[in-house]
Amino acid sequence: MNPPSWKSKENRLFIVFLILLHLIYFGVAFFYQNIYNADSPEFLQQAINLRAEGSLYAYYIDHPYEMRYETLRPPLYAVFIMFIQFFSQSHFSILLLQNILSILGFWYLYKLLLSFNLARKPLQAIIGLSLVLYPSQLIVSNSIWSDTLFQLVFFVGFVALIKFLRHYKLRDWILYNSLLVVGIFIKPVLLFFWVPNLLFSIFIYVKIKKPIIIPFTLMLPIAISLWNYRNYTKTGYSHFSSIQSFNLLKYNAYRLLIKQKGVEAADDFVNEVSQQAAKLPSFADQQQYIADTSISILKANLIEYGLIHARGSINYFLDPGRENLVQFFPVPPSKPIGFFNEWQVNSFSGILNYIQNLNPWIFITMLIVFLWNFLVLCSGLIFLFNKKIDLSIRIAIFLIVAYFSAVSGVVGNARYKMSIYLLLIFTLPFTIDMLKVWWINRRLLTSKNINH
Repeated sequence: MNPPSWKSKENRLFIVFLILLHLIYFGVAFFYQNIYNADSPEFLQQAINLRAEGSLYAYYIDHPYEMRYETLRPPLYAVFIMFIQFFSQSHFSILLLQNILSILGFWYLYKLLLSFNLARKPLQAIIGLSLVLYPSQLIVSNSIWSDTLFQLVFFVGFVALIKFLRHYKLRDWILYNSLLVVGIFIKPVLLFFWVPNLLFSIFIYVKIKKPIIIPFTLMLPIAISLWNYRNYTKTGYSHFSSIQSFNLLKYNAYRLLIKQKGVEAADDFVNEVSQQAAKLPSFADQQQYIADTSISILKANLIEYGLIHARGSINYFLDPGRENLVQFFPVPPSKPIGFFNEWQVNSFSGILNYIQNLNPWIFITMLIVFLWNFLVLCSGLIFLFNKKIDLSIRIAIFLIVAYFSAVSGVVGNARYKMSIYLLLIFTLPFTIDMLKVWWINRRLLTSKNINH
């Protein structure tokens, strides 16, 4: 099958639909101006500091200096913002380009699925529906966040990986691993991905007996090591991002303590650790103290924390994105509670309390999105058993999805799922075809039994 062209009559309506949907959300963002979040100042100031001073410091220079901002954010989203601001200082210019990147991601998904000789119109319907029913995609694309850029880079890398697994051309493997390196300098979520990636490359080496693939797999850990060294020269502490210790304390340990002792005790613990760390003489000592203290709490309650972490990983797939919806649209809930907080603290009894405190329109939207997320998750699980798909592809998708859900941990939410959302939608057409075949065979078997 020839590669699809956006100019062709068959694809024109599909492209127009993708553009219009993004334009609607862009219009909402422009009208209500709800494009900023807690991370936005760090991204924007890093871009300003990079252009003015050549510095990656991710906060206001005229505020009291904090060394953690030197390494808090990787550089490429700031470079992306800085590039746009050479042409326009409007933050909506950033959003405009992010919307284009989002559209490109869904277009590349469409192209990839067509290469498997799947029917054009059903694919357009599935991809269109997947965009409508995942509002976080459109909200985040119209917010100052690095997720849209990361999503496209990672998915293009995934496309290269699929091409490699189908044709075993070395250039595709090199491109895939190169884009992993690009990706980690947009979001540090790939920090430990080199482990499953290396294991997968060994599996492929055993299968195709091409040792040349192994050195290229080392590109990601080498890049991480070099950046760790760069940060060591800056701060005296070898690490990739200062957000690592921040997350350990203010998410991992914090969530555990909320479950055990309540919000007030958890807040007191975070404040106490932060104050004790601030008394230490060096940044390295401070960061190590925060990490060691947080990890010791987790180790002492390993089973209980494991259950909380597992819940977060499930939430990663199912979260309908309340936080994104109420931040973007001018329809606030009655109380600023979160599904995960309620579930974590009060288990299933907290879900009823959560629903009772939601705006009705937000609740209806979330219910529909939740059901869609459940179907997408089921599709991914069924896909793993689809023997018509090469085992290598199924293993690759499993490793990627399992990794991202695991590292999302206790803070798994709808926005984080953007990283792999296109991969999950990739599985849908194959699962639908598989279920169609199963249903036809079941009816034929039933018909034979009746005739006999």
